[in-house]
Amino acid sequence: MAVREPRNRLVIFRLSETEYERLLAACRRDAARSLSDYVRDAVIGCAGSTRSDEAAQAALKRLAGRIRRLEAQVGRLVARLEQVR
Repeated sequence: MAVREPRNRLVIFRLSETEYERLLAACRRDAARSLSDYVRDAVIGCAGSTRSDEAAQAALKRLAGRIRRLEAQVGRLVARLEQVR
């Protein structure tokens, strides 16, 4: 995905270790491209951004990643069930 505007602003905030681990787990779960992208999408989405199309596309990508992982898990479960029969 091409960046339409240069990202030259930096926002810094601190997290506890627990908060960071939760955020990282959510990023992986939703198959985000990077932690930065995940946090950016979440913050902009919560801020009521006018860039709703981009936020929706990012959410769809995360959802697609979750669906792919679920499909793989179901496939493994089906294979195990067939072995048991």
